[in-house]
Amino acid sequence: MGYNSDCIPFVFFNKKGSLVGYDVQMAYDLAQFLNISKIEFVPITGDLIPDYLNRGVCDIVMSSVAVTPERMDEIKFTDSYMTVHMAFVVRDERKNHDDLLYEMFCTGSIDASNKTNLGLVIKQLLQCPSF
Repeated sequence: MGYNSDCIPFVFFNKKGSLVGYDVQMAYDLAQFLNISKIEFVPITGDLIPDYLNRGVCDIVMSSVAVTPERMDEIKFTDSYMTVHMAFVVRDERKNHDDLLYEMFCTGSIDASNKTNLGLVIKQLLQCPSF
């Protein structure tokens, strides 16, 4: 099985140095289903996937493999077992956010009955140093 060794939570080395993760477990489950007694894990990078598969270096690649138009021309994919949505994770700089909203409602800065003011509300919140 070809894998990307640094693809948490799919495949990674734990503190004991064992290869673990979602795709590793799925590889063992697949091997058991196919009555295969031994799995050889082969480290691989994304650009080598088609070459390794086509040359027989590995029979299957697991580790959150992205489906791209280029890869679709070179290799075959199963149905996806997971859809991943990318997102940024940032420190929350907002302080007293609830107090700010309360103040804006109380002072009339936000007219809750008028949905056209949403853009103004967002602009005010983004300009506020405590947001």
